[in-house]
Amino acid sequence: MSRSDPFPLIHIAAEEVQSSAEYAFKNASREGHAALVIQRTISGAAYFQDKLGRRLVPAGQAMLFVHAEPTAYGYPFEATAPYRLGFVSFTPTGTSELF
Repeated sequence: MSRSDPFPLIHIAAEEVQSSAEYAFKNASREGHAALVIQRTISGAAYFQDKLGRRLVPAGQAMLFVHAEPTAYGYPFEATAPYRLGFVSFTPTGTSELF
């Protein structure tokens, strides 16, 4: 793929299940490549926290975030079921046309 290609480069896409409060990330301290992420809740719920506060992300909803921004997400302490999610991580190049 040439860098003049208008589409972003996908780093990883996967589906997983989490069931522990140890599943928690602060995006401001994430290392590695710059990445945009779309993370969809398939079942259960996650939390997402930003400058507007903390809120649950239930099944059927998605979080959109960027590594290095001041947001956080994870398995909520009040969860009663496993969190099943699907996500895709990709480069910022070409994404202005997508969002």
